[in-house]
Amino acid sequence: SGAACLSEKASARCAAGLRCHEGKCAAPGKAGETCDVGAQLETGLQCDAGLNCGVKLSDQGVPESQTCVAIKGAGEACSLIFECKGLDQYCKEGKCASLPKAGEACVDKKVSPFAQCQPTFECDETTSKCAAEPADAKAGESCEKVSCDSGLTCNASNVCEAAAAPVCK
Repeated sequence: SGAACLSEKASARCAAGLRCHEGKCAAPGKAGETCDVGAQLETGLQCDAGLNCGVKLSDQGVPESQTCVAIKGAGEACSLIFECKGLDQYCKEGKCASLPKAGEACVDKKVSPFAQCQPTFECDETTSKCAAEPADAKAGESCEKVSCDSGLTCNASNVCEAAAAPVCK
């Protein structure tokens, strides 16, 4: 604690159980203290147990404030992004609610900028409905709009092919 660190996202460089806050390794934030949601998404450690790094967005969608807040359950009052428990919930009209499932309308990015659907689903931009994420492409298949399967790489022609073995010297 107290040692210099480079950035909020470099919390992994602080000893276990500490976060990088304002250039120094420090204990996780208490309720009402500032936090960094980017660092929380990367390292998971910004606030004490039972707290999340809640984000208030400006009208332009830019983070206006980031504060450690109590995690709320389904149906509880909320006003911030990441205030609700789990990656499957968001703050809908002042209450924590489940993100939509397959076939349901996607949540507006202004309301939930990081997830518009339940985990493992994505927003189909043509229908504005949640749909299953496309399967990874196999060898010889197009990778223009999807990732390649494990062990494959997307070549310059946007086709999946076997990844080259790394060369060590």
